[in-house]
Amino acid sequence: MSSFGSFSDFFTVVAKAIEINRVIEMDKLMSEVEAFNIANAIDISLATGNREAFNKLVGSE
Repeated sequence: MSSFGSFSDFFTVVAKAIEINRVIEMDKLMSEVEAFNIANAIDISLATGNREAFNKLVGSE
């Protein structure tokens, strides 16, 4: 019975590690998406000549 318990514990640890990795990867992905969106918004504000939006995006207001 003890070997079943340790085998079960092993899978529990692996499942937790996979979940932690998933959370880390999702956080990294969301950071990349946010950076892309900001860069895209800056590009659009420059292309359209929207100086007010550009200043808000780059924090120079």
